[in-house]
Amino acid sequence: MINKEALPILSDLASRLRWARKNAGLSQQRLAEISCYTQKQISNLESGVTVRPRNLTKLANTLNISPSWLMFGHQEIDDLDKQSIEVALKFNRLSQTDRNTLESIINRFDA
Repeated sequence: MINKEALPILSDLASRLRWARKNAGLSQQRLAEISCYTQKQISNLESGVTVRPRNLTKLANTLNISPSWLMFGHQEIDDLDKQSIEVALKFNRLSQTDRNTLESIINRFDA
């Protein structure tokens, strides 16, 4: 795993994926060959067309980076248990309306 101090702060999944792929010295085609994605899917992820990827953990492991850094841009989530990470990934796949609704419900419990 890449040292977390060496990871740059990048604003979105697309730029983090592009950075990690280039840092690993891989073309989009080669990354596709060794991961569960096609070259077109890698291209869509890197261009921001796809923002909620499936099998993110496998992709991150292929690039030797943490799934949390790839998805969220920081390492702190690595301290969470597996269930919490899965919930966060599912939350990220929700529409903004559904996120707002769920956050409202959670806030009622957290008050």
